[in-house]
Amino acid sequence: MKTTNVNATDRKLAYASPYDVEPAHEVHNPVVRAGMSVVEMVAWLVVMAALSIGMIVLLWSVSR
Repeated sequence: MKTTNVNATDRKLAYASPYDVEPAHEVHNPVVRAGMSVVEMVAWLVVMAALSIGMIVLLWSVSR
């Protein structure tokens, strides 16, 4: 079995270990990314603040 290990290929080894794992083919979706942009973070904070203020107002009006 030919080597799939990059280090083994660099060292010119003819055959790989049977325990070498073939690299997975990564499917990169450009829509999905890690993290948030600053605009998304600010929008998220505004939405959460509006919801929490609404909940406080609702609880305040029910308690009277």
